[in-house]
Amino acid sequence: MPRLNFDTYSTFVYGNRYDTSSNCAQIVLTPASGAHARRYFSHNTTTANAAPTLQGANVIAHYHMSDFAHIVDLLRNEDSCYLYHNVPSGLVYLGTGREEVDEEES
Repeated sequence: MPRLNFDTYSTFVYGNRYDTSSNCAQIVLTPASGAHARRYFSHNTTTANAAPTLQGANVIAHYHMSDFAHIVDLLRNEDSCYLYHNVPSGLVYLGTGREEVDEEES
């Protein structure tokens, strides 16, 4: 399964978008290569469950807004996060590198 190693991320929260089919927030994961992965968040279940897509080299995935804080927490607190994807099969997920059990975060 392809893995995207990203160096930075940006978060965006849009105003006046509660409980509509529009996206409420976005996280952009950017590797040094310049391609990126976008995570879109919506309160609408249909929008949040949309299949992942590729736009050129960019991986686009959708989540429910209730996942936003959890994903930002993962990005902030883990030293090595990766995006794994197999868009044709509908799989896109964030994962961490290997860590020791009971390792304290820095």
